Amino acid sequence: MPAPGTSPLRAARRSPESHFRRLAAKVGETLRSSAGAKQGFLLVEAVLAAAVIALGLAVISRGLSGQLRALAALDAHEARLALARNGLLELERGIPDGQPGPAATGGAGAAPYEGYVWRVRAAQVEDLDEEAQPLSRVTVEAAPAGADRPITRLTAVWPEGMAPEEWAE
Repeated sequence: MPAPGTSPLRAARRSPESHFRRLAAKVGETLRSSAGAKQGFLLVEAVLAAAVIALGLAVISRGLSGQLRALAALDAHEARLALARNGLLELERGIPDGQPGPAATGGAGAAPYEGYVWRVRAAQVEDLDEEAQPLSRVTVEAAPAGADRPITRLTAVWPEGMAPEEWAE
């Protein structure tokens, strides 16, 4: 029953139950609006995180492809170096007998060096003392077939008479 001089409507507004209901309604409304904002904020965070991850993966894949290219270039250099080394060893095999190996000026690489070519050049070493024995600089070059670059060179110094004339530069 309302207090004397108070309208029943005012009394209903001030009752503890109605006050609690209004407070609960406000809190619920606040929680609902806050949850919607949090969901929107989480969506922005998720999109931003996905963008950062995608950027990181792009950088990592670019670095990995660079590493793979470097590894392929290193493998090719090792193959050219082995071909040139084998060619020089083959040519030097006959030196103790007084005659170098075959006088070929170059050729295609045999297994496992298919796809590579080699050639031999010789030039007289200059700027020697007058008493020094004349020497030749023998160079074996290896390169991919059909390409001028990259070239791998191995050089040895031989007595001048050991390098055949066909090798002269």
